[in-house]
Amino acid sequence: MLAIIHARMSSNRLPGKVLMSLGKRKMLEIIYDRVSKASTIDNIVVATSTELSDDPIYDFCSSMNYHCHRGPLENLQLRVFEVLRSFQEDCFVRICGDSPLIDPHIVDLAVNLFNQGNFDLATNTQNRSYPKGQSVEVISKHIIEPGRHNNLNFWSTEHLCQGVYKNPLNFSIINFSSGYDLGNFQMSVDTELDYQRISKLFDIHPNVSNDWYETYKLLREIN
Repeated sequence: MLAIIHARMSSNRLPGKVLMSLGKRKMLEIIYDRVSKASTIDNIVVATSTELSDDPIYDFCSSMNYHCHRGPLENLQLRVFEVLRSFQEDCFVRICGDSPLIDPHIVDLAVNLFNQGNFDLATNTQNRSYPKGQSVEVISKHIIEPGRHNNLNFWSTEHLCQGVYKNPLNFSIINFSSGYDLGNFQMSVDTELDYQRISKLFDIHPNVSNDWYETYKLLREIN
C-alpha cells in the first residue's frame, strides 16, 4: 500500500511546522519513519506544492532520499491524484504532516480493514475516538478523481474527503474505533502551544514509544 504524507510550509497557525525539530530530528522525518514501520506500507510519498515556500520540504526530502511530489498548493485533490497516477495505485493511506506521534499499528489496522471489503474509505475520523494526530484514512482513488464527483470537488480540492463524510450514503465507509472517548485530546502539532508541549515530550523521552496509548499517558502529564 502507498502512503501519502501531505505537507506544506504555509500552515495558517504554525508556518513551517513540518520542518521544526522535535528532539534531534525534523517532524517530517519522524512521521516518515513511523509510517515506514507499518507492515502494510510499501511506498511513501511526501506531497507538497510547487510554491517557492515549499522548496525547503523538497530539499529536505531530497537529502533524505524520500519520494517527493510537487503539485498545486490550493488543490490537494489534484496533488494527490497525480501521485496515484504516477505510482499506478488505486488506493492510498493519507497521513497529515502534523502528526509526529502517529502509531504505525493504526495504519496497519486501517489498511487491513480496507482490504477486507469493497470499501471506498476506511477511517478513524468519521466518529472520532482516537486523539487528534492519530488520524488515518485509506482512500480509494475513484472518490477523489477530479471531475468524477462534481458535487464533491469544492470540498475535495482542499479537504479531500470532507465531501464524502457529508454524503456518507453515497459511499462505502468503514469507521474503526479506539474504544476510548479521546477525540478531543491533542496529539498533533497545530499551534505553537502544541509544538512546545510535544517538543517537551521528546526532550523528556527521546525514544518516544510508537504506541499511541502509551504516548497519550505520557503527554497528558505535560503542561
